[in-house]
Amino acid sequence: MMNNQKRLLSRKTGLKLMNIFIILIVTMFILEGFARLYLFGWNGFSPSAVNSYKNIFDADIMDPTDDRREFKLKKNLRTEYKMRDFRTNKFGMRDKSYGLSKPKDFFRIAVIGDSYSMAAGVKEEESFHSLAEKKFNKHGKKVEILNFGVSGYGMDQYITVLKDHLWKFEPDAVIIGFCSYNDHYQEGIHTKRVKFQKPRDVNLFWKSYLYNWIGTLDYEDGLTRNQYKKSDIQFLRKKLNEIQRICVEKNVSLGLINLGITHNSYNTNKLREICADCGIHFIDATKQFSSKKTRDYILMPLDTHPNEAGHLLLSYPFSNLVKTLRNEYLSD
Repeated sequence: MMNNQKRLLSRKTGLKLMNIFIILIVTMFILEGFARLYLFGWNGFSPSAVNSYKNIFDADIMDPTDDRREFKLKKNLRTEYKMRDFRTNKFGMRDKSYGLSKPKDFFRIAVIGDSYSMAAGVKEEESFHSLAEKKFNKHGKKVEILNFGVSGYGMDQYITVLKDHLWKFEPDAVIIGFCSYNDHYQEGIHTKRVKFQKPRDVNLFWKSYLYNWIGTLDYEDGLTRNQYKKSDIQFLRKKLNEIQRICVEKNVSLGLINLGITHNSYNTNKLREICADCGIHFIDATKQFSSKKTRDYILMPLDTHPNEAGHLLLSYPFSNLVKTLRNEYLSD
């Protein structure tokens, strides 16, 4: 009798534990579903959409180079990246097609930058520079803005692009799309040199996005906490001086736009001082975000690149910088 009671009690305990385990599993699946819905929308349940968030190498949008750039965008791409159409022209630029020769009476600008300038996560026509170009030409200003931005690039890649890859397009001015969060990074100090990697066969759909989301709840702190050190300022001064010397030799104007969706007044002021000392036209695009909710201007907490609304705001100061450079060009 006693043994039967023990067996019955043991069976009930086992059933309770099993029920608790099943409830936990179901709860985790529900929470995972909510996390995906919040982060990706209904696309969170689409394997192809989620997998479009692969890194720049696994997404198979890059080719290797034999120079300091290490990698470049593939030519004539027709794919999806970060849930947006991703296309490149015959020159490997994420932009519409342009001729090598500048059209008569046009003012042509070359934009050099990283993923912010490449416009990762928005359609090419929604990028801040495309919006500016469209606005100028709508009012008959005859402006062409060529996008040389590539995700993962830093100051050394900018210089290589400037030295060897854009002059055949006959630009009248150059604008550095300076990413306020990482363009002060130095190899060996902040990061290792990023080299081309062959695409891996990875599937992001089966990751836990609930876990990843919890890990990014303080993403705003991560965007604002970096403050330039003395070595960062010296590095930026050296690189920007080099860029300015190249532009002077080519007799083109140089501008720099400070890109970001959060504002760091110390970093901005230091960058402004460096540009003033180097003779570079400077404009800050970050201060306009100071009183705004960051989450309204990013793709999602797991990816803080600017969304369409963010690029629209960035296009306003960028247009002002273009006006400054164009006026300088016309007054020559």
